[in-house]
Amino acid sequence: MSMEFIAEISSNHHGDLNRCLKFIDVAAEIGCDGVKFQLFKINKLFAPEILNVSKEHRDRKKWELPIEFIKHLSVRSHELGLTFSCTPFYLKAVEILEPWVDFYKIASYELLWDDLIEKCAQTGKRIVLSTGMADIDEIKHAVNIANSKSKKKPQLLHCVSGYPTPTNQTNLAAIKNIREATNCKVGWSDHS
Repeated sequence: MSMEFIAEISSNHHGDLNRCLKFIDVAAEIGCDGVKFQLFKINKLFAPEILNVSKEHRDRKKWELPIEFIKHLSVRSHELGLTFSCTPFYLKAVEILEPWVDFYKIASYELLWDDLIEKCAQTGKRIVLSTGMADIDEIKHAVNIANSKSKKKPQLLHCVSGYPTPTNQTNLAAIKNIREATNCKVGWSDHS
């Protein structure tokens, strides 16, 4: 059984390309197999009604990954022998990322968005689906959507959508249950 360890860089970059590249360098130094970022736009992630009343949500704009960074992040990752991934949070992001990512990672709260899964699957690239907010029927549905658009079976990640997740709530036994229900490779997305 092969294992893969992906470093979640997420939005910890502070909009600084050099900081992003340093995260990638450190991931390679400590033996990670890949890195993952997130591509979202606040105005596509939250409803205008929320953004109009919540400064906290508006301030998350500074968490956005600048699109012009993506090529540089992919190149650095590949130079260091790492896979490069990014979570698309809007449909156009799939196209933006396609030339650069080795695989797409779908966030657990996007698992019910059939169009996003289809669009990722149609690229022919590997898809990793997080399952943290889904029940087994929703997980099986997402797998079926991915399988209907690609010859590559998706990989699944069990996770608990609590940040941080208390260790006693990680429920690692779910990995076996998800694997048996979907016949897919299943790993763990650790938020503990």
